[in-house]
Amino acid sequence: MVDAREVKGTGSARLEKLPDGSIRSSGSNGELSDYTILFDTPLAGITGIKLEVLPDDNLPGFGPGYKEGNFLLSEIVVESASKTNAAKLARQKIVEGAADYIQKDHDLKHAFDGKADQGLREGWAVGGGGAGQPHWAAFRLENPVGTGEGSTLKVTLQHRFQAPYEIGRFRIWITTSPKAAAQGLPGDIADIGRISSLLRTPGQAARMLEYHRTQDPELRRRGQALATASRPLPEDEKVKELKSALAAASKPISTDPALVQLRLDVEASRRQMANKRLTTAQDIAWALINTPAFLFNR
Repeated sequence: MVDAREVKGTGSARLEKLPDGSIRSSGSNGELSDYTILFDTPLAGITGIKLEVLPDDNLPGFGPGYKEGNFLLSEIVVESASKTNAAKLARQKIVEGAADYIQKDHDLKHAFDGKADQGLREGWAVGGGGAGQPHWAAFRLENPVGTGEGSTLKVTLQHRFQAPYEIGRFRIWITTSPKAAAQGLPGDIADIGRISSLLRTPGQAARMLEYHRTQDPELRRRGQALATASRPLPEDEKVKELKSALAAASKPISTDPALVQLRLDVEASRRQMANKRLTTAQDIAWALINTPAFLFNR
């Protein structure tokens, strides 16, 4: 497994390194997105790359892809450079590939044929029964790369079909095996496997158990069932309707402007009636104004 020093997604996708060495994407929000993983390695004679895609409780259909658990990898691009001249990356040709599962009517060779046109429905996909499960695809390079002085490798995962057909969570491995296009075992698991179970340290035994737990489909199925059962239930439609009605009923009632004016008029009349001298003077003045003599003189 590689320890990436830089992970980056194009567009709105954001990549995050997790403690187990895997990388998780935040999703592309409807945009086509490529993932770039840059890492250094002291290994010499690297013969191949393995891409491991992983389920995740937070992904649609439990992953490993965003489209109901599916994805479509249009192209995997591998570039390498010597550590002393890391900026001078050269693309490496992939000549062979193998995968544990591939969607019907798809061919893994299209993931390394140099074609990644937008909208092209070719590449590695795991639909039709592969959702919610871990899968792997291994690729053999035409020529081994890497020297004893160390190397820099750049792996680009291109998603060019349509969003959201991108990988949600994945890990990258490198190998020096002559049989690079094969599943293989993690290096530490292969080393522990050579030790008798009676002689393994507690740490080695725990690591072996952890690895086998990740490979157990029944355990994974039950874990996903538990994750589904633990999710909050959708709110009852009747409860939502009652909450909406309560919210509407709780809003303050707006007062009619005519009622406001009437209240002001009533209050003015009340104050006026309380001042008898003012009321009498107004009545006399009104009577004089309306006398025929006053009207005539006007």
